[in-house]
Amino acid sequence: MTSADLYRALWRRKLLIGLLTAGCVGVTLFVSLSQTPVYEAETLIRIQQRIDDSSQAFESLEASQRLAETYAEIIETGALADRVERLARGAPGVTVSQEALSARPVEDLELLTISARNSDPRLAGLVANAVPDALRNFIRETGTLRDSIVTVAPATTPTSPSSPNLPLNLALALLLGLVVNAAIALLVELLADRLPDVEELEDSLGLPVLATVPALDFPRSPRRPLSHRLLGGRADRDAEVGPPEGSRVG
Repeated sequence: MTSADLYRALWRRKLLIGLLTAGCVGVTLFVSLSQTPVYEAETLIRIQQRIDDSSQAFESLEASQRLAETYAEIIETGALADRVERLARGAPGVTVSQEALSARPVEDLELLTISARNSDPRLAGLVANAVPDALRNFIRETGTLRDSIVTVAPATTPTSPSSPNLPLNLALALLLGLVVNAAIALLVELLADRLPDVEELEDSLGLPVLATVPALDFPRSPRRPLSHRLLGGRADRDAEVGPPEGSRVG
């Protein structure tokens, strides 16, 4: 089967492909709108160590990068969740779970990005800004006096949800729907019991097609009632034949 045959087969099944793809997009839209939106706020902090002289600057930078990775793991495990919840207790309805907090170090830098997720955008920003203070308390409690946390960019209230991402979901549903439904249409085309087109028939048999019979649509005559057909049929025939010879019509 050539590429031209594939294009013709897809064109013949364009209605099937369109309907199935529209169904995929509709289901994705319904599922996305039925989900609870989740907002994500981010805080950027810098982790640095105090140094006594300039010769320790390079070693301090390497140590700060390792500390960023360490503190990211601590935040991921949920060890700071209780501290963050206590610091944000002034806002009603604040609950911090392990899944609500995440952190990732910036590559080759002593920076750490902290993310907080919540169904309320205001609470998401509040929790994200409470994490640096909770991390400072954790450092003081562990007796690590040389480590310091500096907030570089505090979190702001997010204006749009991070999930579900409706435009991305619809785009993926459209793309995957077209690909999968095109494959289904080709499978239906291969399994369909039909005569090929003129070009396909000539290529298969190696002979020219001399003539084709188009599909004819004959108009149907109006159907008469059954009583008229049973009782009035003979009268209609008599009317068509006329009176017998020799009879007088007065």
